[in-house]
Amino acid sequence: KAQAYSNLTLSGSGSKTTTTVTVNGILNLAGTATVSVVPTYGASSTLEYSGSGAQTTGTEFPASFTGTGGVISNNALGVTMNAAKTVSQLTVNAGASFSTGTTSTYTLTVTGNTSISGTLTLNNTGTMTFGGTVTVNSGGTFSIPNTTNTVQVTNLTVSSGGTLLHNQNYASSNYLGVSGNLLISGTYNYTGFTPAIYMNAATTANINTGTTSVFYLL
Repeated sequence: KAQAYSNLTLSGSGSKTTTTVTVNGILNLAGTATVSVVPTYGASSTLEYSGSGAQTTGTEFPASFTGTGGVISNNALGVTMNAAKTVSQLTVNAGASFSTGTTSTYTLTVTGNTSISGTLTLNNTGTMTFGGTVTVNSGGTFSIPNTTNTVQVTNLTVSSGGTLLHNQNYASSNYLGVSGNLLISGTYNYTGFTPAIYMNAATTANINTGTTSVFYLL
């Protein structure tokens, strides 16, 4: 129906007619539902995925999503990007996952904060930029398995019970860079380099105990 909604859940299956639909709150894509055209999103809108199967982003997710609620993955079977995206906030709920995909060069830019209670995987070869603070909460995993992408983070906090995984190739021009503060109180799993050696002055870091300056080359 053509009208403005505070919150709108699309469930069931098939394409739902969203011509002239405006969503000012949460658009929740449940079941296997899709949209016919991109809705008009209000300033405080949120795009949430909670499908009954794995979901790939589509028409509902414009190249730039500016609603202040950002994008939420609430899908245990996973959400995968279908194109380069810029979002205001990114949230991955407990038990859910969000992935950039394995065979693309899609870029991901998050202008605000990122909260990870499930699994966020940056597994393609694109450039990823996180303008706010990335927080890996207890039970969450921030995974960077690809050695040929570039990941720029302003602030990164891995809480107790959270996990940071990355596959480092320090001979490459690609890297994981933290320009602000790095705090790792949880698990830090890395391969491909020795962190005590490959650290330079780019940010202030507190890894479990002790303070150093750190810049990670992939």
